[in-house]
Amino acid sequence: MSTTYSTYVDGEELEITIHQDGSVEVEGERFEVDLQHISDQVVYSMLMEGQSHEVYASLEEGAWRILLDGERYEVTVEDERTKRLKAFQGPDKKLVGDLQIKAPMPGLVVKIPVEIGQSIAANQPLVILEAMKMENELRAPRAGIVKEIRCETRQPVELHQVLLILGEEPT
Repeated sequence: MSTTYSTYVDGEELEITIHQDGSVEVEGERFEVDLQHISDQVVYSMLMEGQSHEVYASLEEGAWRILLDGERYEVTVEDERTKRLKAFQGPDKKLVGDLQIKAPMPGLVVKIPVEIGQSIAANQPLVILEAMKMENELRAPRAGIVKEIRCETRQPVELHQVLLILGEEPT
């Protein structure tokens, strides 16, 4: 199984697919990649095609700030489901009613940075899920209120498992 993401690097869209064997495909070109978190900070060690790289990565205001080989990049990521939802709703349609936030892949819940009753802004992180050695932020498709949390930190989850219910913001 593989997962495809629309990734925006300094505004340029790239299609990235992460394969179960750990390889990564960028715009159709496949690379063997091993990424390991090496400290309590924001430092990772990346081995790509036999070459070692030190990567600094921090999440700030919904975007990743990446420093790779002395070059700084701003990166945002959308999974297939989020991209389809945006395309389906169109530019002037709104998502209404309760929304089920589901796991886009099997994985392990790393963090739940929200709590029941909390007001959420559009694009705010709701659940951080680890899959295939990568952390994936599941973000709010619209503003709302956290109505239910159906997962716990360190819990393994299955594909399409409901993790959270996001209700409408009261008017």
